[in-house]
Amino acid sequence: MKRNLIEVYALAACFASMVVLVVSVPMCLYEFLQFVAPSVTVSGYAYERSMSDEQFVQSLPQGRPAPDPLTISRLRREALESALRSERHDGLRSFLQSLMYAIAAGLVFRLHWILAQRERAKTAAAA
Repeated sequence: MKRNLIEVYALAACFASMVVLVVSVPMCLYEFLQFVAPSVTVSGYAYERSMSDEQFVQSLPQGRPAPDPLTISRLRREALESALRSERHDGLRSFLQSLMYAIAAGLVFRLHWILAQRERAKTAAAA
């Protein structure tokens, strides 16, 4: 069956958009999880240092005076909350970016699929 150049172009664009979708959709899912449940995706370092007051104190920079023992728990909690806020913010920003790529790739796929079908119908009608 003879294919015209427009149909080949449209199918190539559909293939490229599917590659983008295969990459961007899983990224969207992970980044959505990062936004919804940042404690699951937060770095191991931030999680480990928040497990106990001793680990938090050990993770502080060397040469810095140790904080007052009465404030260590508060500082540890605040550090974890800050890490989770940052994780949530990064997740939302990345999610929106990946979502835009996925939507654009979906639109490219849909438009080029319609074009390919139209060209295939023309080729079949001409034969």
